[in-house]
Amino acid sequence: MNKRGKRGLLVLLALCLVLAPAPAAVWAEEPWEGSGTEADPWLIEDFQDLNWLSINVNSGVSYEDNHFLLTRDINLEGRLWTPIGRNSAFQGHFDGGNHSVYNLYVAGFTNGGLFGFVGSEGAVENLGVGGSLYGGVSSGVSCVGGVAAMNRGVISRCVFAGSVSLSGDVDYAGGIVGYNEGAGTVRDCVNRGSVSAGGGSRNNVGGVVGMNYQGSVSGCENEGDVEALRGDVNCAGGIIGYHWDGPDPTASMKASDNTGAVNAAGGESNYEGPVVGYNNIEGAVNVPVEDDYVWVNPFTDVQEEAWYYDAVCFVGERGLMNGVSDTLFVPLSNLNRAMIVTVLWRMEGEPSASGMAFSDVGEGLWYTEAVAWASSEGVEVVNGTGNNQFSPQANLTREQMCAIFYRYAVYKGYNLSYVDQGAAFEDFSQVSAYAQEPVLWALLKEILLPISSGRVGPQSNASRADVAWALQHFLLNVAEE
Repeated sequence: MNKRGKRGLLVLLALCLVLAPAPAAVWAEEPWEGSGTEADPWLIEDFQDLNWLSINVNSGVSYEDNHFLLTRDINLEGRLWTPIGRNSAFQGHFDGGNHSVYNLYVAGFTNGGLFGFVGSEGAVENLGVGGSLYGGVSSGVSCVGGVAAMNRGVISRCVFAGSVSLSGDVDYAGGIVGYNEGAGTVRDCVNRGSVSAGGGSRNNVGGVVGMNYQGSVSGCENEGDVEALRGDVNCAGGIIGYHWDGPDPTASMKASDNTGAVNAAGGESNYEGPVVGYNNIEGAVNVPVEDDYVWVNPFTDVQEEAWYYDAVCFVGERGLMNGVSDTLFVPLSNLNRAMIVTVLWRMEGEPSASGMAFSDVGEGLWYTEAVAWASSEGVEVVNGTGNNQFSPQANLTREQMCAIFYRYAVYKGYNLSYVDQGAAFEDFSQVSAYAQEPVLWALLKEILLPISSGRVGPQSNASRADVAWALQHFLLNVAEE
C-alpha cells in the first residue's frame, strides 16, 4: 500500500482507538514506509510522519518492540508541538540517524519535550533537538526536557540546543530530560542550551537531567547556563539538578563534564554544584550557597522609562508571563482570548474540567483544558462571543479583559466594590452593558489603566503590556486586599 493510502486508513484507525484498547502496534495500517522491525524500521521522513507518531502514541499505541529511523533533518517551523507520549508512554526504539529535529516549540504542557514520556521499554538515540520549551503550573509538578520530559528507558547520544524554561510550583527542568527515574538511563548526551526554572516552591534544574530518581546518568556534557531561581528551594547542577535515592551518581558521572555557568538563588535554600546541585543520599554533604539573587530584566524591548516597565518586571520575576523569546517581550502586541484564559488557569493550578461549552474549541489544543475550566459551572470566568463560539484566536479587548478579571474575582470571593466614575470618561458610553461594572471596578483597583485622561478605550485591543499591568495590580490591589 502506498504512503498516501496508509494515511487515509489511519483516519479510520483513530476512530477505532476511541472505542477499543489500542494494541501495541497496528502493523498493516501505519502511515510510514517500512515494517517496524530492527532490520526494516518505520521511516520518519517529514513533519507529517513525526506528527503521526505523536498522534498515535497519545492515542494509546505504545509501539513496544517497534523500531523507527529518522531519515533526514526535520524543521518544525516553530509550530506548537504536542510531545510524543504526552498522555501515555512511548515504548518503541527511535533512532535519530544522527539527524536533527529543530525549531521545536513546546508550551503549555505539564510534561514538555520532543517526547513526553519514554517508558521502561523505550529508547531514543542518535538525535539532535533544537528549539524553545516553556512550561509550569502554579500547583503541582512540571517536567520539561529538550529530548524528553520523563524517562524510564534509555536516552543516548542525543544533543539539545536551544532553551528550556519553567515557571511553576515544583519544577524539573533538564537540557536532555526533566525527570529520570527507576531504570531510566541517560548516557553520552550533550546539552548546549540554557536551562532555567523560577518561582514556586522547588526548582530542580540540571544541564542534562533536572531530577534523577534512582536512574543512571553517565558520560554526559553540559555547555549551557543552568539557573534555579526564586523558588523556596532552588537546586542547580551542571549535570543533575537533584539526585534523589539510588546509587551515588558521583562515580558514574566521572566522565561527565560541565562548562556552563550554574546559579541557584532567590530562595530560602539554594544549592548549586558543577555536577550535582543537591545529592540526597546518606552521607552526602550539601551546603547552601549565599543568596545574592537580583532579577535582571532580560527583555531588550522593555525600557525603564516605559509605563509598563514595572509591570513586566513584576510578572516576569514571578514567572506569570514569559517573553516571546529569551530577550523579547513585545509589550505592545495583542493578546488573544485563549492566552488570557490560560494565564488564569495556570494561576489556579491547572484544574481539570469535563465538557466543553464551545463548538470552536477542539480537543487536545494547548488552551482546551483552560477554556473548559474557565467556562465550567461554578467558575464561569468567561462567556462566549455568541452562537456557541468562544473565538479563542480573537484579540482580547480591554473591556473583555476587565470582565474576565472581574469574574475571576467573583469566583475567588474577592472584593467587588467600585465607584461610578464613568462620567469622567468621554468614551464610557462605548463600554458594553455587560462590562460596565467590571470596567468601573477595574478602574478603581487600577487593573485598567486609562489610555488618556478622558478615555478608557473599551473596544481597543488589550496588549501584552496591558495584561501584565492588570495581573500586577490584580494581585497587589485585589488578591492581597
